[in-house]
Amino acid sequence: MITMIMFEIFFVSLAVIGAVIAGITDIKKGIIPNRLTFPLIGIGVIGNLVYSIYQSDFGIFILTIKSILLIFVIGYIFWILGGWSAGDVKEFMFLAALLPRYPVFLKGFLTPTLASYPLILTIFINTFISIFPFIILTAIVLALLKAGIREFFTPVKNIGRYMEKSFFILPYYILFLLIGPYMILIIILFYTVKRKYTITNKTLNLIITSGIIIIYLVKSPSNWNIIPMYFVIFTILYLIIGISWNSLKIVREEVLRSEMKITDLKEGVVIAEEIYIDKDRILRDDRDIFRKIYEIIKTGDTSVLIEKKSIIATMNPAGVTTDQIKTLRDYVTRGELEDKIKVKKSMPFAPVILLGLLLSLIFGDIPTIILK
Repeated sequence: MITMIMFEIFFVSLAVIGAVIAGITDIKKGIIPNRLTFPLIGIGVIGNLVYSIYQSDFGIFILTIKSILLIFVIGYIFWILGGWSAGDVKEFMFLAALLPRYPVFLKGFLTPTLASYPLILTIFINTFISIFPFIILTAIVLALLKAGIREFFTPVKNIGRYMEKSFFILPYYILFLLIGPYMILIIILFYTVKRKYTITNKTLNLIITSGIIIIYLVKSPSNWNIIPMYFVIFTILYLIIGISWNSLKIVREEVLRSEMKITDLKEGVVIAEEIYIDKDRILRDDRDIFRKIYEIIKTGDTSVLIEKKSIIATMNPAGVTTDQIKTLRDYVTRGELEDKIKVKKSMPFAPVILLGLLLSLIFGDIPTIILK
């Protein structure tokens, strides 16, 4: 007789073993093979259907289908944006198929904090919570190996700029100490005054910073040491952020991108630049979607997302097609395009999914734990 415990142990084992294998193959070969993901998706769907029939309760099967569809939609969006590979999406799908809900038998050994939404969303969220330290640490190691210590510590040369930023951010922290969340009103006033009187950021910042520090020292003279202490803390934080960002930039430009000849391109290779025709000129654009969104936020110019009229090849996560390769090679043959193109390399994401899975099984939903 099949018991729920036997059923759950089998599926949890498959999920963890599958995630481990996916992590290993992603690190070694840069892929998560279909011969791993598709069978596990099938086993999850068919297994939950058979068990639902056996128990005369289709709740678990319906939840399985909902979980798969949910993560497919989320995964497809991330895939379009270029944040995931197709293998990553399929790995989440087999986890959704095998683990539509938290295993009941584990509650006898662990005390997880569960959310109201499906377990696959918990795995997804926990994965992204753990991905940032993973990416930063990986980026730092790769940047040191690729660029060397001097280029890695380039942000240290801008220590004066970080000290300036720290000085100007002090009043907002002091305002938070004095009036709490009402500081948002001061920030709104800051930008209103700046726009109306066309005062430069530095001038207005200097006036506000000096004024607030003086008010704070008059009100709490015994806390004078807070000013230099937090100035140093903010400077160090800015420096850490600068070094981390510089590491990501090095990895993005020197590790995760390489150059190859257009004549050597093969179908499915993911390129790292868009090639298009504008006014009879062939142009290249290596800005990805995230960089374009950043520029829109910074400048307010939405033209960066306007589709070019004559696209030759794009940064499609599915890779270049045979027709695009033929067109590119024709331009190279006619001497209208240089025989080189930037291509993408991907960082292994499967190990982080494994970490997200283990966190979910052991601790439950991390955001719920934090907000509890």
